[in-house]
Amino acid sequence: MLRDLAAQASEQGLMFPEASDGKQEPLYRTGEVGSSPEVQRIIEQLKALSKEAKASSDDLFWLVSAELATNDLDMARLHLERANVDSDVRLLKLRAILAYRESRLTDAEQDLHKVLVDNSRDDEAKFNLGFLLAESGKMSQGMALLHQVSESKNAEIKKRADQALDTLSAP
Repeated sequence: MLRDLAAQASEQGLMFPEASDGKQEPLYRTGEVGSSPEVQRIIEQLKALSKEAKASSDDLFWLVSAELATNDLDMARLHLERANVDSDVRLLKLRAILAYRESRLTDAEQDLHKVLVDNSRDDEAKFNLGFLLAESGKMSQGMALLHQVSESKNAEIKKRADQALDTLSAP
């Protein structure tokens, strides 16, 4: 369910971690995620764990994903500040997404480069960095990364890279 929420937020702009590997038709395509009582219940449980400082890295990942997906950037920032972001590549990616959403493109770029230092084959991070670079005027660097990602074995990321390349190549 929360993967569907992340996928919903990934439809435009940067891709959320975990949004690209769903195995079924996501609920967001039917418009049901935001109003799902089950999703709301899970989010509230994760918030309670975070408030009690009992949230695991996985809990924080899903909570921050949900906050970003529902556009609650202040809460996403608060949870990321409490987390040990540099030790979890997924949280580092989410911090990059938050920076992107807040138009702090240099911060987003730095976080995505950090991800790729240790995970050079991370197609999701390459897509996000390529998209970000192209959007911030570094077109040739961005296009090069997007071309790499367009060869991905992950069908969803490949599709998004192909779409981005088509859009960026259009006159």
